[in-house]
Amino acid sequence: MSFEVFASRPKSERTSEAEMIGIAVYHGRDLKEHPALIEPLLSGMAVITGGQRLAYVSGILSESGLPGREAKLSKQNLTRIISELASGSYEGLELNEHKRSDRERGTEGAMLDLRISRDPQAGPSAVAPYAVYILTADAAVQTPGELASGAVSIIEILQSSYALVYTGPSFNDVFVELTATPIFAWDHEFTPDEALRRARLLGHQLARVHVGARVRGAYWGNYLGPDLVDALGGMARVREEAPVAAILPSSAGGVFLQLTSDPGDFSNPDFPARLALLERYLEPIRISG
Repeated sequence: MSFEVFASRPKSERTSEAEMIGIAVYHGRDLKEHPALIEPLLSGMAVITGGQRLAYVSGILSESGLPGREAKLSKQNLTRIISELASGSYEGLELNEHKRSDRERGTEGAMLDLRISRDPQAGPSAVAPYAVYILTADAAVQTPGELASGAVSIIEILQSSYALVYTGPSFNDVFVELTATPIFAWDHEFTPDEALRRARLLGHQLARVHVGARVRGAYWGNYLGPDLVDALGGMARVREEAPVAAILPSSAGGVFLQLTSDPGDFSNPDFPARLALLERYLEPIRISG
């Protein structure tokens, strides 16, 4: 199968209908030991969103597990946060485009969610026990190429073994998929598709120990680290056989597989068939559930 290098289409030429785009990056780097990575992560985020949109920062405090005070993302506050991160003050850090009070009223925007603590479900043998979640409005992304390039830069900073890019109609839909937490009202009546999705995401939670050594499934964007590439027969075979629109190799020997030319294609009638084809291709390295 032939492949193409990323072609960046200007926003005016895009047909995207995606409302939100999410990226989950699974990695093994303890940010308490590498707090200086925060700044290059912000730079990678700026590539994705066409500029630095993040303006507020808050943390989950290690002692209480409660959210700390939200502050503006100034250079002084960022320096303080990095120092406090190194001292073990945080279980997580959340950087947002909009302040907390606006988010509570439903204002959606870019978010960089850094899970600092090791995922307890990952287990001691997990190759990627930490996660970073990125959400942004589709309108903020200038081109699919910049989305992929920014994602790969963050992947390389974190030395990630696996990452995914998911597109969906809302912030909540994307967040549920990234974190594999199917949250519904207690009296929610599930449609057949919702029930299948809930079961799939719960399966991903149960198999969390394998994420990074294996993949969660097929998505619009799929980063495979070198070991996953080798499990599919090596880079040459992946380039030849992967049923995707574009392929971007990483400097670490991994590869980013982009299913279609635009993240908003998830709403197109042929998208499920293309996703199913990629799912079959990834079957040898896919986790169960």
